[in-house]
Amino acid sequence: MEAVERVTLSRDAATGAFAMTYPFSGCSVALGSSIGGVISELRATRPTAALQVSYDAAAPLHADVVVELPHDGIRLRFEPHSQRLRLGDVFDVSKGALHLGNI
Repeated sequence: MEAVERVTLSRDAATGAFAMTYPFSGCSVALGSSIGGVISELRATRPTAALQVSYDAAAPLHADVVVELPHDGIRLRFEPHSQRLRLGDVFDVSKGALHLGNI
């Protein structure tokens, strides 16, 4: 049987904050993290990984900033005003599995 890596979504009991851990990308990010902090974490743990950043150049404060790791099947959405992580998508489940823990 093939080993499947898991994306773990967990909640800190003390603070109530959620965090996502992507073992196949070697990265753990918390909802509410800044876009700069997340990109720094991704670059530190995956220096050669392709990152695609997209935003609406015509109206940058009206649509989410999206950071995508296409080889890992992960898409991270940031609120345009605060530039804080609001959503993490696993859009290609063949790259790993989603595991919910401590919720």
